[in-house]
Amino acid sequence: MASHHHDSEKKTTSSPDTHKKRYKILVGNGCHQAIAEVYGILVPPAEENSCHSLILPDGYTLEATFKDARLKWLAHNKQQVLGAHWFRGYPKMKDDKLVGFQIVAWDMDMPTNPKGWETWEFIGIWTVQKNLTVQRSMGLKEIREQAKETGFIKKFKYTFNNTYDWLKSKKLWTGYVYKILCRREKDTLKIQKVIPYACPRVKPVPRNKTHNQNTSPQGKSPKTLKET
Repeated sequence: MASHHHDSEKKTTSSPDTHKKRYKILVGNGCHQAIAEVYGILVPPAEENSCHSLILPDGYTLEATFKDARLKWLAHNKQQVLGAHWFRGYPKMKDDKLVGFQIVAWDMDMPTNPKGWETWEFIGIWTVQKNLTVQRSMGLKEIREQAKETGFIKKFKYTFNNTYDWLKSKKLWTGYVYKILCRREKDTLKIQKVIPYACPRVKPVPRNKTHNQNTSPQGKSPKTLKET
């Protein structure tokens, strides 16, 4: 989910000789990501067409999928992948609850947390709907092609069970990009730290602040500077 350019909000169009399908690139697209490291037990599918399950230490179970066909093949054909491991992956939420985990690696360099804890880290834009939206990378060919064809860029939305506390302390503002570090509480996430990561191209100006357009940085008007 990491991304590459476009650190400002803009609209891009498809080829000029086709219908101009517009798609919106979110602020801070160059840094969007969602990643987690968890210790759990990977269990094979109970039925032929169902998914693997990832059972976490407190007993909560997530639906486990895999980033690519190679990892999926390993999970289906190599017994050593099953069982207890550290897993790194992309979490998925539905109706404010953690429901899935797309595995990208296991055991490798994990855990990175020095205390051996689970880690849940998200970088995305805070929205008016009070969620953190993480956009897929426009640097990925499949995402660019999807955007041109459909006008849609895949996004993932994350909510937190203590959002009100951070809004009350004025630490989250709509349109800004943040890195949010969380702790999992069963099937929800609790914000532990908010790190400002990127700002909109045009910052909002406080309503009660007046600005004299005719004043130079030195405090003199253009007329005064011309006369001296």
